[in-house]
Amino acid sequence: MNYQVINKDINLNKIIQQDKLIETLLRSRGVKGNINEFLNLTEDCVYPPSLFKNIEKGAKCLKWHLDNKSHIHILFDLDQDGLTSGSIIYQYLKDLKVDNITFSCNEGKKHGLIRKYIDEYLEDEMLIIIPDSSSNDLKSATSILQDYDLDILILDHHTIEEENRVDKNDDRVILINNQDGEYPNNTLSGAGVTYKFIKYMDEKLKVEYADKYIDLMALGCIGDGVSLCENYETRYLCLKGIANINNDFIKEIIIKNESKAETWEEVDKSRINISYCGWNISPKINGFIRCATREEMRDLFIAINGEGEKQIYQPRRKSKEDPKPDPVEISFQKYMANKCFSMKSKQDKMVKQCYEELNKKIELEGLLKEEDKILIVDGTEALKNSSSTFSGLIANKFSKVNRPVLILNEKDKDTFGGSGRMGDLPIHSFAEEIISSGLGEAHGHDNAFGVILPKDNVIPLKEYFNKKFRDIEMIPIDWVDFEIEANRLKNKNIKEVGLLSDLWGNGLNKPLFMIKNLEIPIENILLIGDKRNTIKI
Repeated sequence: MNYQVINKDINLNKIIQQDKLIETLLRSRGVKGNINEFLNLTEDCVYPPSLFKNIEKGAKCLKWHLDNKSHIHILFDLDQDGLTSGSIIYQYLKDLKVDNITFSCNEGKKHGLIRKYIDEYLEDEMLIIIPDSSSNDLKSATSILQDYDLDILILDHHTIEEENRVDKNDDRVILINNQDGEYPNNTLSGAGVTYKFIKYMDEKLKVEYADKYIDLMALGCIGDGVSLCENYETRYLCLKGIANINNDFIKEIIIKNESKAETWEEVDKSRINISYCGWNISPKINGFIRCATREEMRDLFIAINGEGEKQIYQPRRKSKEDPKPDPVEISFQKYMANKCFSMKSKQDKMVKQCYEELNKKIELEGLLKEEDKILIVDGTEALKNSSSTFSGLIANKFSKVNRPVLILNEKDKDTFGGSGRMGDLPIHSFAEEIISSGLGEAHGHDNAFGVILPKDNVIPLKEYFNKKFRDIEMIPIDWVDFEIEANRLKNKNIKEVGLLSDLWGNGLNKPLFMIKNLEIPIENILLIGDKRNTIKI
């Protein structure tokens, strides 16, 4: 096992004696401020929504359209954050008795304000609300406003490009975005910004509807991978949302995930934490989104909004010997939760097929030599039979090659798009290396990102990595918090860490310790399984 110790310069025995083990673990993960406050968050860490730039202007705009019974159209983005953001504002408007609401999404993985996907809904004196995207869609907004006298309200969290900012030329566009340097918390996702906006509307309209949707806000933030250790407000709101799951569709996802529960009342709610949401809810929703048609996405939006007609469902036999069960009537939420699970299975099967096809291509074309420090694969043909949205999932499956991996897909005749992935290898940031090479663009996280690469730069990029990392051995590294001699382990400290299982996720990695010189009596080591090839200690 190749490992490195994160806190190698810290005396473990000393911090245990000082009762600072948990504090040290949290500090090493970037938690700042008072640790006791972090572990016991209260509403005191929540900022007033009035601190958002343009929020008063946005509230007045919405109020005008409410008073005038305008047509309001919601354009939601095609990911979990976009889905939950769109649902939050849709359901809130329904609470306000707005009848003339329409909604739509784009096709494929296209994000933002794309006019051709919204043209059929456009008319004068309407309001378009776009959560979780479009901060920089100046060109599209300008085109629409040249032809229609309407308002556009954007509730976003993506980085603002000043030259392309959507509200640059027209005061009919209102941009509320926590990345503009004025709101004290830039870690909220689109769902977070949308939730804060409706909290502000609650104040102005003297109603209390917003907190009904705090569960969707939490799932949007967690699904978008925002940090839950940098700003206490985001963490507090997400924990509050997880503790108050109200959405029937989300409940059905959780029920189906629990083998011992058939109703929400039977679900062990104590198991639902940040990690649970990230590993058991988000993949099912994202799997559906990656495979869904535009009509299927509309159905998903209807389900999460608590609407839709009941469906007839054919239960499966529990065993081949059992008689075929009678069809049953189920809610649209349960029906769509079932579809999410089947879509996730479909996605996994397609990803596996693409991976196997590309694996053969690598072998036949000799795309990975021993001296290569990066694997770059043109997956255009393989992805034609599945979906270009799978490139990141396929790149993940190539982690066993112990190299940074780019799975590319033809964007146009001169350019590749695609995804980059890298495990725990001795490179600080794969994305930064792409950018610093000057040969391509990388957008996302350090080691999981989307890439844009001119076709002519594929070979130069490979040469760049081979030269720069020529003397670096590409061996996976396990980063551990501390090395501990087995005879120094204390029950108190094991329990102390174990009791914080709900703490980890979204920027707070679970603690990992290297326990050295552990002696195990031979009678406690068992070979189990039909083939006796599994060790149980």
